[in-house]
Amino acid sequence: RRTAVARARAASSGAAQWRPPRRLPPKQGLYDPALERDSCGVGMVAHLKGQASHEIVRDANTMLVRMAHRGGCGCEPSSGDGAGMLTGMPHAFLTEAVGADLGVALPAAGAFGAGNVFFPRDPAVVAECKAVVERHVSRLGLSLIGWGAGPGGK
Repeated sequence: RRTAVARARAASSGAAQWRPPRRLPPKQGLYDPALERDSCGVGMVAHLKGQASHEIVRDANTMLVRMAHRGGCGCEPSSGDGAGMLTGMPHAFLTEAVGADLGVALPAAGAFGAGNVFFPRDPAVVAECKAVVERHVSRLGLSLIGWGAGPGGK
């Protein structure tokens, strides 16, 4: 809201209208500027000194719920609406969980990524889906540490 007010004031005062930067960072690692998309309804909550806390997650959830007009309510049942929360990787938790579930030691914090993949129920199709993911991981020059089941999956 403050940004919109500042933009309106700048426009009404004769100042140059705000424009997004034209240059994006170069393609590197998993980042590709060709995949950039604009979003309305984006909010951020962070600790200024980078300290993680559950309070930040609670505040972010409050913000997400208040953005019902932009997907904080699951309003589009046919395709999903993209509402969600991006958090830092809980390295200590993941190290313990991956060690217990897969018997694998994780690399240092920041040297790996994790993701959720939702599979169909047919085991043969699951195997095909995993092969596709593994092929793409390999094409990117990365290595797959392992597959694990989430809290509700088997």
